[in-house]
Amino acid sequence: KMICEQAPDCGRNTIPVPVPDGESVINSGRARQLQSGWAVGNWSECSSPCGNGTQTRSVTCADPDGACPEPRPANAQACIGDGVCEWHTGPWGKCDKVCDPAGTQYRQVSCPGRECSGPRPKQSRSCAPENDPLCSICKVTIYGGGNLGQQHGKWHLALKPGEYSSSDLEHQGVKCDDISSIKVEGHFCSTTVYEYGDFNKAHDGFKVTLEEGAYNRDRLAAEGAKDNDISSLKVIKSGVSQMGVLFTTLLALVALR
Repeated sequence: KMICEQAPDCGRNTIPVPVPDGESVINSGRARQLQSGWAVGNWSECSSPCGNGTQTRSVTCADPDGACPEPRPANAQACIGDGVCEWHTGPWGKCDKVCDPAGTQYRQVSCPGRECSGPRPKQSRSCAPENDPLCSICKVTIYGGGNLGQQHGKWHLALKPGEYSSSDLEHQGVKCDDISSIKVEGHFCSTTVYEYGDFNKAHDGFKVTLEEGAYNRDRLAAEGAKDNDISSLKVIKSGVSQMGVLFTTLLALVALR
């Protein structure tokens, strides 16, 4: 059944409100309560005085029978504290230079809240690389027979930075047609190998530059250099300032003390 609450000045003609089958309204006061449904409290303070936190509030169904409309109001929400925060700083990264004292390293700096105390910390600073013995050396070792001295290699010869013609190599006991593998040691150290005579001056041939690393027969071939066909070469130290070399040498001396 449907009972209409009637104001004192309500006329005699009243329009009944249809009620779905199987439902009834006891009084209009309850009808108004069903419309409001949920009783919610005030939001609490942010759980974190600085940065990300959570606010909560009470949410209860005001209907005695629990007949409150969906969806239920949220009882928690994210918040950011209004207090003054401290800056968050991450660890310093690696120095971006190798074999050079004029490097830079970086770190992350962030404010977790709306405001942080004091000036913003620096995100970068100058740095020097850690002591690395490969910064102060440049050595190229050539091998005859086998791969890098393995498989019954016949001989090997270590060379410092400089130019080595076919005659220079022969004077040191190297057969130009027997260089089968090469090893380059040192940062920014490289060797350029030539196919004919003295640096291909008399004839055109392959000219291949090999950076730091080990080169067996297969790798030499992949780089375009034929093993047993290298007649001259240059050993080059480059890519680092003399100040950087001096600096790393001093570091090495200090480490030995």
